[in-house]
Amino acid sequence: MVHFSRLMLSPMSYTLSWVLLLVAFSICLATYEDSVSLQEVDENPIASNSKESLDTCCCGKGGVDGGAAEVVRRFSEAVVTLLASSSLPDKAGVACPYPYTQVVNECFYAHQKKLTWAQARRVCQGMGGHLTEPHHSYALQAYLSETYGPGYFWVGGTDEGTEGSWRWVESGRPVDPTDWLFLRPDNRAGDEHCLEVVMSDYPGLYNDETCTVAQRFICQYKNYE
Repeated sequence: MVHFSRLMLSPMSYTLSWVLLLVAFSICLATYEDSVSLQEVDENPIASNSKESLDTCCCGKGGVDGGAAEVVRRFSEAVVTLLASSSLPDKAGVACPYPYTQVVNECFYAHQKKLTWAQARRVCQGMGGHLTEPHHSYALQAYLSETYGPGYFWVGGTDEGTEGSWRWVESGRPVDPTDWLFLRPDNRAGDEHCLEVVMSDYPGLYNDETCTVAQRFICQYKNYE
């Protein structure tokens, strides 16, 4: 037995199929219109002697510019819309592997177990990822706020190498200084060298925290960055 749900076409084959279908439909419709027009001419000897009458028959209200043309137009628009929605997928169109959730074009998993920053990093590595280094930080914060409410999660930033030089540990790129909470980082406890994302009503995303504090954390899947 053929399982139609398993018959998957590549995006290019899918697009080509609809183009060919549109061409075939247009040819069939044009052939039908020609046959109808010729039949009307044969049945009307006056019209058969008049090119003007023939043009009216083919292209007037009952011809291609009429109802049939409207069918072609609507069908064409539907195919164009379908083709646009079925274009070659990018990362944003690919589902994240379980248990990750897609936010914009990145895959995240909000782990609810509370661990230290170093422990959380090892867990994320064991899941095929790393502590998150989001490119769409505010989109991630909005998702976390809506899903989990106010709170804190470890993310993958640290200044352990050089005090005050905050970088994402996996990529080495600097943490955007505009993403900090007001008056942060402040190293208030004297040993706040790890980065957490904060869900609150205050503007900003990140706060510096002591790395040995146990709290929830966000993993990011590597292959979808």
